[in-house]
Amino acid sequence: TGITVGRPDFFMFSESQSMFILEVQKGKEKEFEEYMKGLSIKLGYTGSQMLDVKFNGKTLVYLHIDQIRSKWKEGYI
Repeated sequence: TGITVGRPDFFMFSESQSMFILEVQKGKEKEFEEYMKGLSIKLGYTGSQMLDVKFNGKTLVYLHIDQIRSKWKEGYI
């Protein structure tokens, strides 16, 4: 069995106690995916100046970290 996620907002913001985010060392992705045997979903990559989150091949978030930091520090209002 694998993970079934229908709506992108559920995928990104679910507060299910059984969901969590892990960072996997580059080059170890296949090993991790094999170990998890269909129980994981790849969100994106770290290590650049952009946050790039995809869902079913569609980009959901593509923001520069400065934009994210600014909103976090200053808020929206």
